[in-house]
Amino acid sequence: MPSAASGSPMRWRRMRTAMSDRALLERLDAEARERALDPRASILLQAPAGSGKTTVLTQRILRLLAEVDEPEEIIAITFTRKAAGEMRERVFRALRGEIDDSTPQGRRVLELARAVQERSRERGWSLEASPGRLRIQTIDALNRFLARHLPIAARAIGDLDVAERPEALYRLAARRTLLDAESDERLQADAELLFERLDNDFGRFERLLTAMLAARAHWLPRLLEADEPALCARVEASLESIVGERLSLAQRVFPHALLAEGADLAAQAAARRIADGDTSEGAWRVWLESPRPPQAFSLRHWQALAALALTQDGNWRSTLTKREGFAASDKALKSRAQRWLADLALVPGARELLVELGSLPEPRLSPQDAAALEALARLLKLAAGELELVFQETRRVDYTYIAAAARRALTEEGAPTDLGLRLGARIRHILVDEFQDTSIEQCALLQALTAGWEEGDGRTLFLVGDPMQSIYQFREAEVGLFLRTRESGLGNVRLQPLTLTRNFRSLPELVEWTNRAFPRVFPALDDPRASAVRFLPSVASRTGPAPGQVRLHRTPPGDAAAEARHIVELIRDMRSREPSASIAVLVTARAHAAPIAAALQDAGVPVAGVDLVPLAEVPVVRDLTALARALDHLGDRTAWLAVLRAPWCGLTLRELTRLLESAPHATVWEVMNDPAAVERLAEDARKRLLTARDVLARALAARDRQDFASWVETTWLRLGGPSACDGADDLEHAQAFFTALMQWTAGPDWDGPLGLTERLSELFANQTAVPADAVQIMTIHRAKGLEFDKVIVPGLGRRTRSDPEPLLRWLELPRDPDGSDLLMAPLPGSTRRGREPLNEYLKSLQARRSAHERARLLYVAATRARSELHLIGELPEASDPDRPVAPASGTLLATLWPAIAAEFPPEPIAASTAAMREGTQPALIRRLPSDWVPPEVPAGPTPQNVAIASYEPRHVRDFPWASEVARCVGTVVHEQLRRWSRQGTLPSHQQIAATRRALEERLGRLGLTGAEWHEALEKALAALSACAADARSRWIFSNAHAEIACPLELTGVYEGRLVSVLADRSFVDEQGTRWVIDFKVVAPEGGDIQTFVASELERYRAELERCVTLARRLGPQPVRGALYFPLLCVFREL
Repeated sequence: MPSAASGSPMRWRRMRTAMSDRALLERLDAEARERALDPRASILLQAPAGSGKTTVLTQRILRLLAEVDEPEEIIAITFTRKAAGEMRERVFRALRGEIDDSTPQGRRVLELARAVQERSRERGWSLEASPGRLRIQTIDALNRFLARHLPIAARAIGDLDVAERPEALYRLAARRTLLDAESDERLQADAELLFERLDNDFGRFERLLTAMLAARAHWLPRLLEADEPALCARVEASLESIVGERLSLAQRVFPHALLAEGADLAAQAAARRIADGDTSEGAWRVWLESPRPPQAFSLRHWQALAALALTQDGNWRSTLTKREGFAASDKALKSRAQRWLADLALVPGARELLVELGSLPEPRLSPQDAAALEALARLLKLAAGELELVFQETRRVDYTYIAAAARRALTEEGAPTDLGLRLGARIRHILVDEFQDTSIEQCALLQALTAGWEEGDGRTLFLVGDPMQSIYQFREAEVGLFLRTRESGLGNVRLQPLTLTRNFRSLPELVEWTNRAFPRVFPALDDPRASAVRFLPSVASRTGPAPGQVRLHRTPPGDAAAEARHIVELIRDMRSREPSASIAVLVTARAHAAPIAAALQDAGVPVAGVDLVPLAEVPVVRDLTALARALDHLGDRTAWLAVLRAPWCGLTLRELTRLLESAPHATVWEVMNDPAAVERLAEDARKRLLTARDVLARALAARDRQDFASWVETTWLRLGGPSACDGADDLEHAQAFFTALMQWTAGPDWDGPLGLTERLSELFANQTAVPADAVQIMTIHRAKGLEFDKVIVPGLGRRTRSDPEPLLRWLELPRDPDGSDLLMAPLPGSTRRGREPLNEYLKSLQARRSAHERARLLYVAATRARSELHLIGELPEASDPDRPVAPASGTLLATLWPAIAAEFPPEPIAASTAAMREGTQPALIRRLPSDWVPPEVPAGPTPQNVAIASYEPRHVRDFPWASEVARCVGTVVHEQLRRWSRQGTLPSHQQIAATRRALEERLGRLGLTGAEWHEALEKALAALSACAADARSRWIFSNAHAEIACPLELTGVYEGRLVSVLADRSFVDEQGTRWVIDFKVVAPEGGDIQTFVASELERYRAELERCVTLARRLGPQPVRGALYFPLLCVFREL
């Protein structure tokens, strides 16, 4: 094999240059790592993938701990609890000496840790015994800490809980807002204007307003800064600033000679179009109406130049025709124009800049836009105020509320508060991880924390991140903040920029491929407004026993089965070569994972999915959702059919058809109770149906004796649900369902099980046991921060779902040094869509920002791999065999295409057969045996012998004397009382009024309509209001009592029989008496109240006495029983 020296002189020079560049980058990297530990310097550190960012953070924390007087002077902020836990664990492992000292980095960590141990002994910290003194926390935890220091009058969070999924609260506030706006004369005009733009679709308006409330942190502060006309003025000023800045940038980017040539060509082309009789309007006319030299180009001149150079989809024109003013006969002019286009394409960033110039609107709002923006601003402020009321009523808030409270705790009218000054003096060093993912609001919090810091006062700010890995625009992450901070600092703090270049993760072949490919994928220039970040190369610092590899794979279009099969083959090959290698399949969307996971499981390959399958899609949870809906509403035909189809009954589709064919308009429950219909079934099916029917009949008769979640769970247990589960995972998923259902039904926003699927789609199925060698399947976003030996990235050619048109498009763009430009455009009306320039500009700018983020998403995916990277994509069917096929626009493959087009396989792998796509045999129904009986309960200690035959269940009451209205009023009021009981507090009159919509829907589900429905609604609201105002009721529902149970369920021996009893509420009061109270939501329909109450007390005396007797066995306290009649506000003791 010839030596390198024997090669050509040119090759030798290239190799020598590369070696020299590598040595330089390694030296600069080493210097940056050491300077990053300077305890007196504020630093912004760019740490690309695999550069050992967490190690540097750990080293700096240790270095600072060796300097400070108390550990609390240092605060490290992360974005996830997992990252905070990892950083904390690394610090304590270093302090315990549990670090590999075989590497220079490990030895450096141990050296720093020894210095901390010495400082700890000097100061008596006892960090190991008091780990809480090390303040490594998430930004949400920091916000909560700050918010709790606000006085109550400043809307502190106090004892409010954080709603992990506050969408229902947003929806309630949105609905109230729209109803108020329609009835309030001051807002009717605004509502009408906006409803007209939404084609009077109330449901759509509510959904869009709900989404806006979830994102209010980004628009509400701007709306509150000024009135509506001033808001429009600010948007126009921002537009003027952006246009001016873009025009200045264009003058710097394009050589003037090139612009002069373009202007001359455009003017000649425009003149020829006029000569040829062209009467069309367009930007091209500006060359005749207002010719200018390049240095004086207006926005219209630039847009005319962009229209000449680019096609409508933003690509360079391949040819110029008569339509643009270049006739085929004028070869000289056309040749000049082609050379000009070629020269223009060589200018870095030229195409992107011309695309943006072409889409810029004039810096003036149209009258329609201004009117709609002002109307929407008023409505959004009303919605935000309504949401505050919902928070106070429900005692629950979201993280946005807490973050706003944190900022109020630190600043007031732009100046630091006393708390801000105290914290600023106490905190000496702040470290922030993943700074590229901060939002404008989070950056403002950091500025508030560092307000008052002065250069040289010993306080430091350390920000670390990688703008090439900023992939959270959907969470309002603004990568432009990283770029701005690097240039101008953060508030008063100026930071020293440092960059790491060594990659300790990936083998050289992968690093070299990344360095070759991504400069062609990333933009050439940094541009904060367009969320554009340049690519920075890395130097590989790891070797392996075998070379690394990057492979491209092409699959048939639309054939998920073929792709999944190919992935199985790849993984089998990996396992045969390296059995213990870690393998990950990274998908762009959760939906892409399902066929891959199924194929791997069918092939016997263990799989671990991370937050991939929504709980709503798990079969056992789908069955439980159907059961909840069916029990709630006898008329929910779909749910009842699913109940009979579920494994605990297991009727086939043919059997269901036979059962229902003669009664298409009856409810399923009516048909189940029709002897003739049941008789049509075969014996096995009939037996299954009757078994399930008996259980369901008992459940429906007992509907008011348990809270909703317990009622559904009891029914599921009696149906044999656990026995029908397919392993431990199903049982775990069922438990997750019931836990969530209990939590939701206890909340004030519970509006029935119809919305269960939507709620459950936000929870994810977990696996109980995952083998160590399982293939990890997760989204690229979830994989950020992780690494694997082998990485497969499928589905690159698939489009992801586009977002719906929002109610308001807004964008706040960082501007040096600390300012920002604000753009806002309301949703265009259906008749004006595409004709509102500001909205179109924002849409195009957000599309460019998304395109740049797709490049970063690819970078994150590619850099997870240590030794092997497989990229899999599809190309569409060729419509023209003579033209090369390109990926679908907007896909990851289209983003990567400039770098891999020449290497991409010309032919796809073999397509899957129809049998593989559709399955070779019909799916088998899984169900319990028809002779299934509940398993025997294991025997426990028996205090006395009681015959099973003597078991007496809880007495289930039937009120044949009650009217349908009274029965339904009793049901809904009883349900509300149960919720109050669990909450331990009575609602205000306003909170009760807020339940009106939920009561309306519940009474409708109970079957009431018309006048009866209205009568029941008013009676229920009146009863709840009277109950909430009753002094005795406040005592019953107080959470100051001890041993509160709601409900109290007991089973025991009473007079020689095994009985089960239930009371709605039990507690031990301040005098030490245990109370057992049952609610009787009934009232006489005429007649004397005292006589009625005495009669009811006698009716339920035996049941209440049983409950009191069993309750005496709970403790030494005396026990008293009582009935409470909330409709009458009457309390009667036994």
